[in-house]
Amino acid sequence: MKFVLDSIDSLAEPLKAEYEPKDGKFVLKTEGDNPVILALNSKIADAAAKIATADLKVNEFRTNNVALLKEVDELRPLKTKFEGLDPDVAREAITKVAALDKKGIKTPDDIDNKLKTALTEALKPFEQTITLLRDQNAAFAAKSLADAQRADNYLLQTQVSDRFVKIGGKPKATEFIVGLAKEIFEVKDGAVVAKTGKFNPEKPGESLSIDDWLATTVKEHDYTIEPSKGGGAPPHGGSGGTVSNLKPGQTVLKNPTPQELGQYAAEIASGKVKIDIETVTH
Repeated sequence: MKFVLDSIDSLAEPLKAEYEPKDGKFVLKTEGDNPVILALNSKIADAAAKIATADLKVNEFRTNNVALLKEVDELRPLKTKFEGLDPDVAREAITKVAALDKKGIKTPDDIDNKLKTALTEALKPFEQTITLLRDQNAAFAAKSLADAQRADNYLLQTQVSDRFVKIGGKPKATEFIVGLAKEIFEVKDGAVVAKTGKFNPEKPGESLSIDDWLATTVKEHDYTIEPSKGGGAPPHGGSGGTVSNLKPGQTVLKNPTPQELGQYAAEIASGKVKIDIETVTH
């Protein structure tokens, strides 16, 4: 179902109620009992909440990282400062501070080594924290991406399966058809579109639509369509057929074959053609 339509005249009566006029167009209601919209809104809201939470965590970790890196930058000059000490100056300092001898500091190298060791130990917690924060940031980013991919996958699956069922597809074959569709279509900016290089073979240069793809696919895999219970003929103009409550311009396809379902898939999905299956009793 499209979110915005210029006109709802071609829609089936039940679908018209799902649109409301706005700025000269008809916009799909995002509130109410529309199951597709409710499910999609729920997924989108859940993904948005998780992304918002992840963003808060990332900002918090970024702030902590800046503070920790500042402390590390303040400590690093101390480490550099004590590298390459003048032995004579260090030895004179040790002589004047006899108490250092009792602590095991006997040469300038001892001071240098002890300071290096102390600085190294002091830096370890900061470096470990920085590594941990980076790993956590990466994990949050990966989870947010996974949530978005799940939402896109649900949207593609819903649109393909709904159209497949409308043209008489077998419920057990839905997963198979959706699997084929994932090789042809993808979700971009919240819409299901054909992948790059996938065009309508009957309309060169025009992007392939789900309806056109289904029409061709069910012909190649006619076993995925519910078998016809009788003979039928392609629909003709007018309101012919035995189905009641036809809309102006709507036609009837009586007891269609799988091939006819594929041929008129786009018209069936748009509501221009109504299917009439005659029940055969024995």
